[in-house]
Formats: sequence, C-alpha cells, structure tokens
Amino acid sequence: MSQIINPRIQAYKSIENNAKRINLDYKGNAKLIDKLLLEMRKHRLFSHPVFEALRDGVLNKKAVCNLHLDYRLIVKQFTDLILITQFKTRELSSLSDNLFMDSRFLITLNIFDELGFWPGDKQYLGNPNLSHFMLFDKVIEDLNISEEEKNNFKNSVEAKYLYEYLENSMNDLHRLLVYLIITEEGAMYYSPAMRKSAKQYGIDVSKGYYNVHGDTNDTLTEGEDDLHQEDIVKIMQIVITEENYLQFESTFHTLCELWANFWDAQYKRVN
Repeated sequence: MSQIINPRIQAYKSIENNAKRINLDYKGNAKLIDKLLLEMRKHRLFSHPVFEALRDGVLNKKAVCNLHLDYRLIVKQFTDLILITQFKTRELSSLSDNLFMDSRFLITLNIFDELGFWPGDKQYLGNPNLSHFMLFDKVIEDLNISEEEKNNFKNSVEAKYLYEYLENSMNDLHRLLVYLIITEEGAMYYSPAMRKSAKQYGIDVSKGYYNVHGDTNDTLTEGEDDLHQEDIVKIMQIVITEENYLQFESTFHTLCELWANFWDAQYKRVN
C-alpha cells in the first residue's frame, strides 16, 4: 500500500532512480533548469503593468470581457498541449522505458486535474463540466457574454501569434515542456489579479475556474499549478543537457515574449 501513497513523490523517486541506472546527470541537469527558471522569472512577462491594472480594478467590464474572450483561445488549446506532451514523452523510451513511463505518469496527474477529476475513496470522482476549459466558459457565461458575442469575437493578433506558434510546436517535446513551465508560472502570477478583476464584475471566484488556479500556498484557492510545474521540471531534467541548453534558453525567451505580447494587447484595453 505504501507504494501507491502520494503518487507524485513516488514518481519523483522513480525518475531519480531510473536516471541513475543509465548514468544520466539528473542533478546536474537540475542546475541548468534552475538557471532557466531564474531568467524566466526576470522576464518582463512577470512584472507586467497589466497585473496591477487587473488587481486594482482599472479595466472596465468591456475590457475584462474582451480579455476573457481573447484568453479563451489559449485556454481551449491548453488541454490539447498537455495531452500531446503526454504522447510525445514516448521519445524518452530511447533513453529508458522506465523514464518514459515515469514521465507519462506525472503528466497524467495534470491531465486528471485539467479534465475535471478529483481524488476519491476507492474510485475516481469528477465531471466533464469541471474540466478547466468548461469552468472558464462558465466565467464567460457569468460575465453575461452571449454565444453570438463569443462566436463572433475577433482575437488579438498577439493571441493568434501565440496560438499559431503552439499549433506548430505540437511535434516538439522540448517546446511543449517549456511552454507548460511558463504557463504554469503565468497561472500562479496572473490568477490572483484576474480573480480580483473577475470578482469586481460579479464572478463568484470561491468556486469554478479561479478556484482551481494558483499555487498550493494560496489559501484562497485549491490550485496546484506549482506542483504541475514541478512535474514538468522533473521531466525536463531528463532531456536538457549542456549541448541543448542554448536551444532551451532561446525557446524560453521566445515563449515569454509571445506571452508578454499577449498581455501588452490586454494592457491596451486599460485606455
């Protein structure tokens, strides 16, 4: 029974043990990722003025509605990106079948969360209407945005650039891992401000989409984005090397810029 308690920790231990078996410099690779995470958190994406605008209620309701409609394009795609990342971990079988399954196991924890499953006693609990995309659509509904408005909305150029870059990255495991790390960081950084902005216009943020996003230190939510990010970091430790470090660094910069451009577009709505 002890082998199935706390599956996340079990997977972390398994990855480390299996990395040792093939002489992978797993701990050394962690130092490479630490450098990338430090650079990522210094990027303008994580000190953007739109954060304060959202937090302080500067955006009017129309701007908040348009933000959610623009963001919806990315939220809908996110589920596909997690699923394809889980599939693409098959590439790790060339290193070790054990590491391949360890990685797939970890991503499944995120998929369960994303698709609306909850821990239960001797069974899975969940509902497809609790999937994060459907919860986000409920926010849009509660903002009194009609189906016609939703269907006819013209996304910003910046949102479409980000979306298309990701559509063209579905076959690139390295890009997918980087995107998931940055997006989980973004969820932790932006969710508190977006939550306040949504609450300002009548959204009950004690449940639904804004209740399941944030980190485990945020007592106002049940979010686990920090854990999901750490899961992806553990997988990246398998694939990053001194030789491909610059490639990863470039991808981090590109995706941070694309996300920052998206928020630039939202900040323009302040005026």
